Amino acid sequence: MSMEELEHNSKHRVISSHSLQIIVVLACLILGYSIFGLLSIAISAAFGWPIEQAEIMKSGSNNQLMVMQVLVTFGAFILPALILPKLFFGVKTINYLGLMRNNSLLIYVLAFLTLLSIDPIVNFTYFINKSIHFPIWLAGLEANFLELEKQQTETMQYFIAGTSYLALIKNLLIVAFWAALTEEVFFRGLLIPLLRNWTGRVHLSVWLGAFFFSAIHLQFFGFIPRFILGLLFGYLFIWTGNLKVSLLLHTINNGVQVYMVWLASRAGTSLPIDQVTMPKALALGAGILLTSCLMWLIYRITHRVPMPNRLSALFSNPLGRINGGPWAKVYADTSAIQAEIIAARLRNEGIDATVINKKSSVYNNFGLIEVMVKKEDYDLAISVLNEEDTSSNPSEY
Repeated sequence: MSMEELEHNSKHRVISSHSLQIIVVLACLILGYSIFGLLSIAISAAFGWPIEQAEIMKSGSNNQLMVMQVLVTFGAFILPALILPKLFFGVKTINYLGLMRNNSLLIYVLAFLTLLSIDPIVNFTYFINKSIHFPIWLAGLEANFLELEKQQTETMQYFIAGTSYLALIKNLLIVAFWAALTEEVFFRGLLIPLLRNWTGRVHLSVWLGAFFFSAIHLQFFGFIPRFILGLLFGYLFIWTGNLKVSLLLHTINNGVQVYMVWLASRAGTSLPIDQVTMPKALALGAGILLTSCLMWLIYRITHRVPMPNRLSALFSNPLGRINGGPWAKVYADTSAIQAEIIAARLRNEGIDATVINKKSSVYNNFGLIEVMVKKEDYDLAISVLNEEDTSSNPSEY
């Protein structure tokens, strides 16, 4: 990557207003959905395929729905994430999303265990959500929500229909991986950092991101459990700085549902995709306790917070040493994006650099995000940063 691409200053930022950035993102979402929706209809017409969804479902093949789904989600979710980071910050999407960052195997293991432990919580909130009834004067709205939910469920059941291994592979690729990829790229990778810059609050940005993520599915009676999963994926992305962690969990979550429906179809039985079992009190309590502990561990590991003595030996090197140490600070800033850009610049010069987030998780205005290099590379790193005429003088930190 060239130095010009990594520069973070006003001449490379077409849109710098945080509020305007949010408006542009939402406009791109709507515009991409509309344009690529029309494109999918045009392609269907060109091939002589039916256009109305009811007619498509009568055709007996879900291939057309899959093609249309890929096109629409690419235009609505992926395309904005490819374009807007460069427009807003002058950086490439791969750096903005943290896709070049790596986390230790321990982080992935703990994240996977968290996905398992949160299942009773998700199931419990599903039953709570399903038991919500609107007042009489909103009975019409409740009926509309129920009808929309029914239509969404029928469409998804048709979408993942099939008993062959080829059908399973297609569903795992499109319904499990592609759906997870598009949603993680947009809602976690693109939207949450913009919400964080706009609100100045980490927690608020994660909760707003989870709200939009759940709301866009247009399933009111599944809103709360999907919101809970959105919180999990959002915090994992914020804490690890790596979209690959939340993407993996999201894919697994989708994939398990696809596989269970496929197994039921193979056995000649019906398994509704929204069918869950009400967890027992013991399972729910254990889920809450385990999820809290696992999230606590992930937070402490990713933020390198000192642990109690008995745990410090077990997790003494959770992130893995990068060719040993010790380390020296060469830059600090309140902006996570600026710190990542500085670290990328140093890596481009062959200097081993890592980013450490020391900002308070409660009071986001306190603390800094630091760029660290090995002590033997300190002088070279300072020289590189001074030569590039960065907006902040690293030697002052």
